[in-house]
This record gives sequence, structure tokens and C-alpha cells, in this order.
Amino acid sequence: MSNIRYRAIVYESFPLGFDTFVVYIPEADERYTFPSTVKQILDTCRTTDTFEGLASRSAALLNISNEQRGWVRGVISELVSCGLIVPETSLFQKCGRLSPGVRPIASLYVPTADRALQIQRTLLSYAQNLDSHGKTPALLVLDDSKSDRRSDYLRAIHDLRLRQSVRYSGTLEKESYIQELSREGIDPEIGRFALLGDFPGLLCTPGANRNCILLDAVGERVITVDDDTLCQLTIHPERGEDLRLSAKEDPRDGWFYENRNHLLSETSWSSQDLLGEHDSMLGRTLADLVAEEENPVTVDGPGDHLIRGLRQGSGRVVATMSGIVGDSGTYTSCSLLRSTGAKQRRLCASEAAFKRALASRESLAVVRGRTITQHPFCIATTLGLDNTDLLPPFFPVGRNEDGVFGALIRLATPHFLGHIPLAVFHDAHPGRTYERFPQFRISDMVLCLLAFACQEFRGETQSVLRSLGRNLLDIARLGDAEFWNVLFTAATSRKAKQIRITESVMKSMQECPAYWKTEVSAFHQHTLSILADPDCYVPVELKDVQASIPARGATKKLIAMTGSLLCAWPDIIDAARHLRNRGIRISKELGYTG
Repeated sequence: MSNIRYRAIVYESFPLGFDTFVVYIPEADERYTFPSTVKQILDTCRTTDTFEGLASRSAALLNISNEQRGWVRGVISELVSCGLIVPETSLFQKCGRLSPGVRPIASLYVPTADRALQIQRTLLSYAQNLDSHGKTPALLVLDDSKSDRRSDYLRAIHDLRLRQSVRYSGTLEKESYIQELSREGIDPEIGRFALLGDFPGLLCTPGANRNCILLDAVGERVITVDDDTLCQLTIHPERGEDLRLSAKEDPRDGWFYENRNHLLSETSWSSQDLLGEHDSMLGRTLADLVAEEENPVTVDGPGDHLIRGLRQGSGRVVATMSGIVGDSGTYTSCSLLRSTGAKQRRLCASEAAFKRALASRESLAVVRGRTITQHPFCIATTLGLDNTDLLPPFFPVGRNEDGVFGALIRLATPHFLGHIPLAVFHDAHPGRTYERFPQFRISDMVLCLLAFACQEFRGETQSVLRSLGRNLLDIARLGDAEFWNVLFTAATSRKAKQIRITESVMKSMQECPAYWKTEVSAFHQHTLSILADPDCYVPVELKDVQASIPARGATKKLIAMTGSLLCAWPDIIDAARHLRNRGIRISKELGYTG
């Protein structure tokens, strides 16, 4: 019994008054009534550990003396007898039948903007990896340049003389496709917002370009790779073969480097099959993956959503991410203050190591083994997409469009995100540094309002997206005072949650270094200081291009457009399927390039 790892099964609890709780087991339709202390012990057991480990954690939580720990062990034994705490391995038994095989990844997309010369290196590196592993997906380039770069891109692609077929889309193809959507009954204003990011102001539109991928590749499984990546791969130094179900915000391990040269000198490159790694998870149900796994399967953290999806056989991995080596792809270092485990230990190796990690964006972030997570964390630098069923849209304007996409998967679908144990070289311009504190960006506004508007909807993805959209429209229709009160409440709540998590991580450290405490305190004080600004929750991108009063009006309009997009998205996808059946796509075949 000492080596067996236990955890609580999925349950719901409700306070009943007089210091008692009802604990409900949905899977078994069973109910128990416990005093609050027993319920606290059960809550502690939502994370896997040995029997003695669970007892020690529970005793520490309840501040129980050594003499009373026998009572805690007795409570846990009773909960095991009731079937409320079970061996972790029992959760993976009888998890449903294997579903039919999924189709292989059909296409590799490169969303790009103003990088016609760099696209040559990117395409060539991925084409070589595909050739070496016998893979023949179509290659597609989706150009989001704001000025006409068509001839530059077509020349760059032609000069490569690739063996694979190549398709291309620029502004002309997108404009033409929006006209086709309008003939299918889609409002052209919504179509332009979704596919071009058409909105007042000089906003970047990577999410609109990714939405073009979702429509062009409707019905397919695809992989997308950023135009500043190269298919130079590395693996976790201690790669494992187990399958991990993780409740962590970011399940990747991390290493940190002073500069690009240091990173390159320390990195061991590997000639792995990138598409094969994504293919091994993308589109598969959790039950499939667990049933086929010959190596250990573990649950990291509470993971109730994962266990429920596993037991019910309903959840699929609809997006898979590679790790990143090179530029981290994030603009602020604050998330590092929420690091745990081995990553935290590296950050705490010395004050110099800590400060170096918070300054230089050069890093390696990769999971140890194949990992499925219930957290919406999503970085689309290299992203596989199971686009065979309805996926939510990317947010069309501003940065962190992938973060909004991950949040919508979590809110609107029963599905999951996967991480593969390979890191792809993010060859962004070297020498970039982090901003010390995060700004309030358009994506932050959308994320906090989505959480505020969500009411644990049930049902199909299309109905949930429309419900979220209607709620955002209702918020946008509020009077100015009510609207800003809602946004302030939602944004402050989200920021407060981040601060609480950061504080909790700091307090959980056995010996938290003074320099770590100083950085957490600075983050907290910075947050308090910006709340004195009446425009603190006007997105910074809108402040940058317009005066304060117009920016406030633009903020409301953007929320209304977002609500309209979510309401219309299922219809847009249906229209794209209809057009695809008629041979109409956004991208156009370039013909033989070899």
C-alpha cells in the first residue's frame, strides 16, 4: 500500500449549513454528508500522492499535531473504503472503446506578414524534415502583409523549387472569399473582421490570418508554423515515454540562457519526425491515448476536467503544441513568478540566474513527455489543429490571439490541448528583452470578459459560442457607466487571481529567496498603482492609436464585434464547408514549383 498512489475521484460539494457538506459523485450518482474537516481532507486528496503523502498534506492543512495524525489516516482509510479515494491506476480502467483511426495531417500552413525573404528559410527547413520522414502534406502560405508583397512571396516560393505542392493567399484572395461568404448569407462586416481584422486603428491581425487557415482547411487536420521558425528540433534532456494528464498552467519544463549564442552552443539538435509527433496525439480521444499507452499514465494536479473527459470518452485533443527553443514568444516575464518544480529550482539557483531569466527571452520550454492539459494555455508558434469539427475562432486583432483561442476551447468545447516533447527553433530577432510588467492589451480585455460572461454553459460548441457572443453583445449595449464597471470588475478579478497564484507559489517555497519576494512585491505594487488611472482598463493598443475618449468608444465597439463574431462563427464554418465542397477556398494553387 505504501507505493500505491491515490487520489480523490471527481466530485462536487455543496455547503449544507451547521458545518456540514454534501459530496456528490456524478459518475455513480451517489451522495455523502460529511463535516467540514472531512471535506477538507477530501479536497486535499485531489492531487495524487501515496497514502502517507496524502495524510501528511491533510494534517499540515488542518494544522494537526503528530499525535492526532492517526485520526487523519483513519479518515482517509474510510474515504478509500467508500470509493471516494482510489488508486490512480483505477481511473484509467474501462475508459471507453477505441474510436476509429483519424486521418493524417493533410497540410502545413505558414501564416506570414512582410517576411518574404525569411519564408524561404522557413519553408525549406520544414520541407526537408518532411522529406526525410516520408511525409507529403501540402504547403500553404497565408500572407497578412498590409502592403502588397504578393510578387515578393511568389518569387521567393518559386525560387525554392520545392517538390511539394504550394498554395498561397494574400489580401486579394481573402477579399474574394469574403464576397463568396456574403453570397452564403454571412454579414460582410463580420467576414472582414474575422478574416482581415478590419477595425479602426493600426492593429496587427495575426488572428485574422489564422482564421483564414481554419476556413481554408475546414474538415482537415493541419499543422501551422510561424514564419520566423525553423524546423530545427530538440528534445527534453530527460525525455520520458509516459503520458501525463496535467492541470498545470504551463506544463513545460524550462531552461534559461543569457543570449542566443549561449543557447545555440548548449542545444543538442535532433532529427525527429515533427508531423509524426503531432499525429500521435492530434484528434485522438483521451480514452484512446490511455488505452494504447504501454508506459505509465499520471495525473499532475487536480485535473477533474481531464478525468471526467477520460472516463466519459468525450474529450479529444483538438490542438497540439510543440515546445520552443530560442525566443520565448512572450513579452513579459511575470508568468515565471508562477513557476514550480524543476523550473522554479533553476530560477532560484542564484540571484544572477533569476535576473538573467527575467531579462533575456532566450530559453528552452518543452514537456518531458506527451502531455494533455485542461488549462487554456496556448502558444501557436507551432500548432496542430484538428479542424474536422467546429473549433472556435482566433481573436482577429492584437497579440495573444492564440491565448484567446485556448480560452475558447476550454469554455466552449469538451476538448483538450496537447503538448509534444519536441521544441522547434523560434528564430525571432535575437536580443529582445522582456517587459517587466504586463500591459492591459485587447486580448486581456477579451479574456476577462469571456470569463465574466461564461456561466458554465452546457451543450454543443455552436450553442455555447452563440451564448457567449450574446452575453458579450449585452455587455457592449450597456450604458457607459455600467459597461466600464463590468470591465473594471472582470479585469480586476482576473488580475487579482494572477496575483493570488503568484503569492501562493511564493509562500509554498520552503526558502523563498529575497530577490523573488522583491519581484513579487513589485508586481503587486505596480498593479495597485495603475488602478489609480481612470483609463487603466482601456486596452493599450487603442490608446496608442486614438485619444482617450475615442478609445473608450472603440473599446465598446470591439466587444460588440467580438460578440457578433462568436454568434456568427458556426454559420461561417458551415458556409466554408459548403464552399469547400464546391471547390472554393481562400488559398490558390501555385502549380508545380519544382
